[in-house]
Amino acid sequence: MDGTGPDEMGAEGPCSEPARRGNLVVMGTSRNSAQRLSAIEASFLALERPGLPMHVAAVVMLDAAPGRGGRLTVDALQRLVGSRLSRLPRFRQRARFVPFGLARPEWVPAPHLDLTQHVFHHQLPARADRQDLFDLCGQIQEELLPRDRPLWQMHLIDGLPSRRQALVVKTHVVIDHRLAGVATALAALMAKAPFPVVVLSAAAVSAVVYHLH
Repeated sequence: MDGTGPDEMGAEGPCSEPARRGNLVVMGTSRNSAQRLSAIEASFLALERPGLPMHVAAVVMLDAAPGRGGRLTVDALQRLVGSRLSRLPRFRQRARFVPFGLARPEWVPAPHLDLTQHVFHHQLPARADRQDLFDLCGQIQEELLPRDRPLWQMHLIDGLPSRRQALVVKTHVVIDHRLAGVATALAALMAKAPFPVVVLSAAAVSAVVYHLH
């Protein structure tokens, strides 16, 4: 057995300090770096299915007006995330499943990260309003996180009124079953960013999606 089960499809391997090659972040190597998920973490993965996602998310409003933060591009966001990965250990790991479920899954370092598979860009239609943002956040929240890679995503959204942008940060509850994991990611991301970022507000996506039902 090679440790690859029906719940995953990715390569496995250890990592240490990341090195960037365009949008591909290549990790270094180390041994004996696997860590068993706790029982509660494993239960979140076992319970998850379409219609019952097990992730949390937050939407952050950014001021992209000239003279304020300026418009954030997806390329700049990918570069920023790549430079901050050393501060976010779980963002560099994936869950490796044991064949036949004979033991709990393990956290194993990902050998590389393709940031185009984690950081996405969306353009709202012309004259978009708050409901268009709610609808898109609902679609993002409904989709399960792929298990063949680290369990997080970021979605940069353009087209909001008043030159604003939205950033949706989405993490699986195995990273943190509260919004603390999202908050940690945002803090690491925004700290000493090499360009101005003006955060207007932040809220849980669950509060946004509530308006859709």
